[in-house]
Amino acid sequence: MCDGNPGTALWQASADAAGSVPTPVAGPPGSLEGRGARAVDAICGQRVLGIIRADSAEAAGSLTLQLWQAGLRAVEISVGTPGAIEAVTVLVDERPDPAFVIGAGTVMDAATAQAAVESGADLLVSPIADPAVIAVGRDAGLAVLAGAATPGEAVAAMRAGASLVKLFPARMVTPAVVADILQALPNLPLVPVGGIAIRDVGEWLRAGAVAVGLGASLTSGRPGDLHVRVSRALGIASATARHN
Repeated sequence: MCDGNPGTALWQASADAAGSVPTPVAGPPGSLEGRGARAVDAICGQRVLGIIRADSAEAAGSLTLQLWQAGLRAVEISVGTPGAIEAVTVLVDERPDPAFVIGAGTVMDAATAQAAVESGADLLVSPIADPAVIAVGRDAGLAVLAGAATPGEAVAAMRAGASLVKLFPARMVTPAVVADILQALPNLPLVPVGGIAIRDVGEWLRAGAVAVGLGASLTSGRPGDLHVRVSRALGIASATARHN
């Protein structure tokens, strides 16, 4: 479920079996390759995605480099950050290791998705499951983390071709709710995002989430302690038994 193949065929098959009209699949149904597969591997391997909102492209770029240097492989920059797409373009060229992943977050429309593709981003992240955004990402071979707040929205995102599902906002639910959802839909690759503290990472992962998204809990606080915060989050994630 978290190996670079979003399981589109599985979700299409379930739609067909139910007699419903399936949502068209955006892009090929097979495994991702290249930068898309690298993004899924990084997120699911470390089980943590870093999220950056900053006042400028320069600040976002600096924070991304610091997170990478601290050991976090996957980072997204919200397009709400001024100059976010330009920051992604620079980071694609400046990343010290090709295994590091850079994504564009808060992508709400196809035009922004296309700009992120052209910037060299590995990943598109959206708080919603817009089929047009998903299609742009999948057609370009990027991983797409599409947003959902309910099980129905999550399944719709997967049927549209999402690689992973951003459960947002996570503060609206609990790890117990995630566990309940996965009892009925065990193949949903959920990534809770929104208001998650580092100390709670293990609880979400034990509930069955494939990863968590961390924003302010990683980037806020004393700059000199960022490495400590990243190490703590990754340590908790690594020590937490996988759901499957």
